[in-house]
Order: sequence, then C-alpha cells, then structure tokens
Amino acid sequence: MSYLDSAIVVAYLLITLAIGVWSGRHVSTMKDFCIGDRKMSTTALVIAMFATLAGGGDTIGLTEKIVKFGLAYVFVYASAHVFYFLVMWLIAPRMGKAMEKAISPGDFAKYFYGTPGKIITGLSVVFFYSAILGIQVKSFSYLFGYFFDFSQTQACLLACFIFVFYSSIGGIKSVNSTDIFQFGTMFIALPALCYVGLQSIGGYDAIKMSVPVEHLQIIPR
Repeated sequence: MSYLDSAIVVAYLLITLAIGVWSGRHVSTMKDFCIGDRKMSTTALVIAMFATLAGGGDTIGLTEKIVKFGLAYVFVYASAHVFYFLVMWLIAPRMGKAMEKAISPGDFAKYFYGTPGKIITGLSVVFFYSAILGIQVKSFSYLFGYFFDFSQTQACLLACFIFVFYSSIGGIKSVNSTDIFQFGTMFIALPALCYVGLQSIGGYDAIKMSVPVEHLQIIPR
C-alpha cells in the first residue's frame, strides 16, 4: 500500500476520535451520557442507527456469506428486519410511560417486570453487545492489518482503545456524532469502492461468469 493510502486511514481514525471527544466535552450527568438528555433530533438518530446497523457484519461478513452460500443468504439476513418491524409495531408503542424516566434497557425492563427483569436485561445486553463489539473489532483488525504491518492482536487492541476511549468520554453524544460522520463516509466511499471494484474486474459480465451457477439460485440444491 502507498503512503497516501495509509495516511487516509490514519486521518479517518484521528478525525473520528476527535469528533467523539469534542461532542462529549459537555457531558456531565449520567442522563447526558446515556440518552443525551433527550435533545437529539430524529434525523440524527435515524442516521446514527443506519451507520450502527451497517457495520462490519454487513460490509464484510454479509458479503462473505453471500459469496460462500449464494443469494439464499440474503433472505436469511433479511429476516432480522422482520424482527425490527415487529418491535416497532408491537413493543415500542407500549413503552410511552416507561420512557419518561428510563435511561437504559434495564430501566425499561424494571418498569414492566421489576428488579429481576432489570438484572436479566442488563446481563443480556452486556453479553449481546460484547459479541457485537467483538465482530466490529475483528473486522477492524482485518482492515488495519491490510493497510499496516500490524498483527491481529495489535490491531484488535488499537480498535478497542479507539472505541472505548471516545465512547467512555462522551457516551451517546460521542457515539451519535461519530456515527453521523461514518454515515457520510459510507455514503461516499462504499458506492465509489463498488464502482472501482466492478470496473477493475471487467463489469457485471465478469461477475456473472465467475460466480458459480448454484449461487445465483434462490434455493440452493
């Protein structure tokens, strides 16, 4: 890789870190840290959710599974969005009163199920998002190892430091601000990357010729 490529990656990481630190500079209470004192706009939250959901599991993991198993995996992945729709339709409308004081998933659970519900929910969130964080760190380590002469362990430690540092300083405000920046980057970089990659291999015809026939079937044999 050229020095320019490496400089772009380093600049991106430093900008992300700076945005996270700057956005969280006025955070002083736990309410600010967890929910931004409920002062974030709907547009900002939607953009942040998009950037959060379109993480390493989508840009690397999903594409790998589609290449490996074919188009059928698209439908497996899409089933997760049925879950999000059901939550929006059936569960979210019932949380109106709980949202007045809740600042965490455990608070929501306590409102409906008491202290045992809060404890179980808290532990579940920790285990679930520890796994999600592991996926993001792993994808980061692959990319960082590609650009720099770092081992997988070194790249993982660097990723953990960056993620934990700005998140622990500014909470949701830092995360939301960096998500918006990452959304803008993805909006420009991913289409450009797909276009350049497509042209470099010879266009759609080259893809069609190189993909196994069974991968183009909706239901694999």
